[in-house]
Amino acid sequence: MLKKISENIWEFPYRAKLGPGISFPTRTTVFQLENKVILYSPGPFEKEDVELISSWGKEILIVAPNLFHHFYFQAVSELFPKAKCFGPEGLEKKNKSISTPFRTFDELATEVPELSLYVLQGVDKIKELLIYSPNDKALIVCDLFFNMKRDSINFLTSILLSIVGANDKFAQSRLFKHFVDRHDVFLESTLKAFDNNIEMLIPAHGEVSSDIEQAKSILRRSFS
Repeated sequence: MLKKISENIWEFPYRAKLGPGISFPTRTTVFQLENKVILYSPGPFEKEDVELISSWGKEILIVAPNLFHHFYFQAVSELFPKAKCFGPEGLEKKNKSISTPFRTFDELATEVPELSLYVLQGVDKIKELLIYSPNDKALIVCDLFFNMKRDSINFLTSILLSIVGANDKFAQSRLFKHFVDRHDVFLESTLKAFDNNIEMLIPAHGEVSSDIEQAKSILRRSFS
């Protein structure tokens, strides 16, 4: 069920199953803007959530934020048939079940001028979109950082997270780092997003964090 994080931002928490006994806490981030609603990384909404979002009477924008987070993209587009859909280039090849036409991140930027959008460069196998909301002083990321604590995961999941260096702590996974093929380009594009007045970092996996300086330190240490 939808929960409010700040004045304009809600979350829909759910668990993404990666395999037998392994599941990640995951969130859909919902921006409620003046005339529009953004569903960032759409998840398996319940009937009550669909009714609540619809009751706001605003135009709905559905966003697949990278080439990994798209499993519920088609289903949610069918729940909101009048919504505009957006995703990274190559999404239709990554998920061939997607039949709903979608637009580019550049087109999304023109739809929401009150937000700042950043597409990470130098990591073409992920093509992740970050969104900064100045009114909330919040930066929304997808897989760029994890912040999964021990009490939210089971034993098998903790083993997997330990392997990728992100168990019970705020961190960037080794898997994400593996996909970065142009370190200087990636670092420059990512730090642009962090060059804002950020008080809250909202990842797709784990708890909301205020460790903004730690995030920048991790990026510089890994990619400088």
